[in-house]
Amino acid sequence: MNKILIIIRHEYLSRLKSKGFILGTILGPVLMLALIFLPALFSVMSVGNNRQIAIYDETGRFGTQLVQENTPTTRPLDLKNAEEVAEDLEKQAALEKTTLILAESGLSREQFEKQYQDSVRSGRWFGYLIITGDSLSLPQVTFTGSATSDFVAFTAIERRISQLHRIDLLTRIGLPRETALKINESVRMKVYKLSETGTTEDSGFSFILAFSMGFIIYMSMFIYGSMVMQSAMEEKQSRIMEVIISSIRPDQLLMGKILGIGALALTQYVIWAVTAGLLAVYGALLIAPFTGGTDLFNFHIPVFSLVAFVFYFIAGFLIFATFYASVGASVDNMTDATQITSPIALVIIIPIMLISLVVREPGSTFSIIMSLIPFFSPILMVARIAIETPPTWQLVTSVILMVGTFWIMVRMAGKIYRVGVLMYGKRITLKELGRWLRY
Repeated sequence: MNKILIIIRHEYLSRLKSKGFILGTILGPVLMLALIFLPALFSVMSVGNNRQIAIYDETGRFGTQLVQENTPTTRPLDLKNAEEVAEDLEKQAALEKTTLILAESGLSREQFEKQYQDSVRSGRWFGYLIITGDSLSLPQVTFTGSATSDFVAFTAIERRISQLHRIDLLTRIGLPRETALKINESVRMKVYKLSETGTTEDSGFSFILAFSMGFIIYMSMFIYGSMVMQSAMEEKQSRIMEVIISSIRPDQLLMGKILGIGALALTQYVIWAVTAGLLAVYGALLIAPFTGGTDLFNFHIPVFSLVAFVFYFIAGFLIFATFYASVGASVDNMTDATQITSPIALVIIIPIMLISLVVREPGSTFSIIMSLIPFFSPILMVARIAIETPPTWQLVTSVILMVGTFWIMVRMAGKIYRVGVLMYGKRITLKELGRWLRY
């Protein structure tokens, strides 16, 4: 046991002090928060020159109001409706840096198009909008410009014209404008999650949580599993392995490497979690002036989900790390390692491909079976738990299968490791691998 602890300490400290680990630990939360907040910040910043769009309204029903009302209303920031807030911010910014100008009266459509086509080509105007249709039919809207990729602004204009059309129709049949405006308001459905302790509002947060936890485990299997494989390969290539196994059994060396790098992974994620939490609060406060306020704590992550995440993270890492360690001990170069690890990568990728199906129907037979497969459980069972807590028998079965799979994998990996670390210059085959497992 003392020898395993020595290996754990060596693997942990040698990588903890490395420049790569320090740099990755610093940049990790910064990059994650940048992906969350930069789109929102950029969306409220004016980029480039103000764009001018001329409007030719043949109907006479929409142009004036479009010019007067081109800023959508935003809601206070709520981490549970963050996607909706970001969408509103994008559309608000897109219209705020777009000046809508109604064409002068008296122009025919042909005259308008001829006049503004030249202006668009010369760059003086961003484009022009033509609205046609009679008083009852749905208006036909066309945009012509030199750049046609700003779909956020186009969607905002489309939505506003649709709203104005509905309001106009309602007022034409005799309804007061105030009533027409109320009828045109969108309905937002609140979603409540029912549990044994009661009901809690859940506007998609559990859905985001399921994907986030699954994706973190998915990335960790690749990153830290590859680290275990590289560690075994480096010692084998440097021929230091012969010296090491003269004083420690190969299976002890294997467990030391896996547990040492596993401890390193947990350390990095704890640092990331604390840092990301602090940066999230700070970032939300930064964009609060643009969103009308903050509601930072109107969400919670269930304790059971966190406990399950930690367990399945550790269990999944241990299972896949034994795979990667066996590969590292069996090959002499990265080319061979890449070929052998391709099936392992596929096993990790499959649950990510299935996660959307499992999240939508966590209690279906398909979801239950897939989440009980030990190689899929770290991602799919965590996703199910984030949506709704599975029955106890399923959780117990999953834990037993995971522990049993790890025990089998350790025994198999120990046999491969014992022979593979001293095998040089020979390409491994399935037949050769089977012979190693029988030793």
